[in-house]
Amino acid sequence: MVRPYWGFSPTLSPLAVSLNLCYIGDMDNQEKETRITIRFPADVIAVLRQLAKQHDRSLNGEIVRALREYIAKYQGK
Repeated sequence: MVRPYWGFSPTLSPLAVSLNLCYIGDMDNQEKETRITIRFPADVIAVLRQLAKQHDRSLNGEIVRALREYIAKYQGK
C-alpha cells in the first residue's frame, strides 16, 4: 500500500520552507509503472481534460483508461 508522506526540505532556511510530496510504499507497485514523455495535440488534451473531470479522474487516469479500452478492443476482449 502506498501512502503519502508530507515532508519539508531540510536544505532551505525556516523562512523559505518548501513542502515536498513523496510516496512511501511497496517497491513492487512502483516498479510496475513506467514514466514517459508524450506530446498530444492541444484539442485532444482539452477533450481528455473534460472527460477526466466528468469521470472524476486525473488526466493521467483518463488517458490510461482510454488506452486500456483501446487495447482490449484491439485484442478482441
